[in-house]
Amino acid sequence: GGAGARSSVPQARIAKARAATARAEARGLYLETTYTGKALAACLRAIREGRTGPTVMFLRSVSAIWPEAEVAETPPAALEALLQ
Repeated sequence: GGAGARSSVPQARIAKARAATARAEARGLYLETTYTGKALAACLRAIREGRTGPTVMFLRSVSAIWPEAEVAETPPAALEALLQ
């Protein structure tokens, strides 16, 4: 592949991050796409591919967006639904 193939990789990652972010937001977990959305997309991919153990922890550090969401708890059932 030429330059076009290389330039599509970041766009694909951004699309996956946005999809993961939307999926999380629908369950009450608010993320930004630049870092935590990409990290969640990678985490979900690793789970789907069977590259994790029986327990998975996704740690979200403080974000500059939606500060009020930082203090809100995400219900455990919402997290379980996100990872299925």
